[in-house]
Amino acid sequence: LLGAAPQQSRGNVEFAPAVASGSRYGDYLILKTGGKSIWDYGMTINQFKPDGADKVAVTAKIEQGGVYPLWVGNGTGTPMGGIGGHTGPPAVLEIQPGPAFWIRQDGDDPVFYPEGRSLKLGPISDTLGIGTARIVAVAPEGASTFQAKVSLADFSGDWIAQPSNGSITPINCEGYSPSNDDSLDSEPDELLAFFDGYGEYVTSSPGSTNQNLTWQGALPEGMIGSSEVTVEPDKITLHYQIEIPRQVSTGSFEWVPGLKTVRESLPVDDGNKGNGALLAALPGLPLLAGALWLKRRRKPAWLILTLLLICGSMLLYGCIGIGMWGTIDATYTFNHAEYVGPPDGVSSADSDTQAVWELSDGQVKYDFDLTILVVTEDEDGNEIENESPCILTGSGSATAIIVPEGTIPPMDLN
Repeated sequence: LLGAAPQQSRGNVEFAPAVASGSRYGDYLILKTGGKSIWDYGMTINQFKPDGADKVAVTAKIEQGGVYPLWVGNGTGTPMGGIGGHTGPPAVLEIQPGPAFWIRQDGDDPVFYPEGRSLKLGPISDTLGIGTARIVAVAPEGASTFQAKVSLADFSGDWIAQPSNGSITPINCEGYSPSNDDSLDSEPDELLAFFDGYGEYVTSSPGSTNQNLTWQGALPEGMIGSSEVTVEPDKITLHYQIEIPRQVSTGSFEWVPGLKTVRESLPVDDGNKGNGALLAALPGLPLLAGALWLKRRRKPAWLILTLLLICGSMLLYGCIGIGMWGTIDATYTFNHAEYVGPPDGVSSADSDTQAVWELSDGQVKYDFDLTILVVTEDEDGNEIENESPCILTGSGSATAIIVPEGTIPPMDLN
């Protein structure tokens, strides 16, 4: 019934191709594209109960000594043949505590789960995760009821994305010189953490087949941002854009997400004013690097290092201020996903891992369209402002995890 040879005794037994394929052996529940519904199920009908447009419940009574075979899939056709075959939206399979059962994922060896165990697998998708899950529930000691649910995957929560193996390339950025310090070197994306801490990703149509998410919230300090998650049968895409408006900070040297200008006297040697200005810029570094969830961080954010290098290359005699504003645009695309927990009935705080989803086989592309301002002072004490564009692009590999909403708190910008 699982399409596999016995694990004990007669391991070389031959069986018909229909057994290997699952054709006409037990019930099936699949996802598909097109038509009025994304669901198709059989051979019997009374075991299945749709619950809205986004889930189907399965309930099957098993007599003592009986079995219940179920085939769940997405994108690989059905045991009946000819139906489906095109990958539908990714889903999650949940088997509730009840009778013991065997399960076989794709072509892997069957795995046995004793009575009372539950299981949650996802995504059910032959492009993003698991194409088929063949289940046989058994009731050798007494009658039992098998219960399961297949629902569309939910990718909401706090996203933590990590670029790697990439680089930043200047398009038009005067004074910029690439270095190892501004590579995409496996550091989590601090800008994405702003969206986690100051808002949430929500679906516009709860209970529907629309899996796309839109970020709702308000970024701090006058920053303007937007973000969305797009879920397709073969990929999951997260996009965000942050606009850093031009602002002026006077009378102190605090970092604001817009223009940073230092307009106070610095105790530096006349012959080394440029170094003094560079030191004055350093207190601004923790803005993005100070994400509270990055306790293991050992160096400032790569983005801020990049901008500091740009600004540092433009420091002139008597520099007293540095400013930056513009837009930062990022797109992550992932081709594989895996549901990893937390287990049912266990809070994220008590779980070994807080991750709900792990995303891999990903790519990231950044576009920076910034303006850099350097304020200098000539020998007569007159301020001179020098603006120049800084357009950069970056790309690399990427992975991500999705943790429960609220795991990442707002950053303390103080």
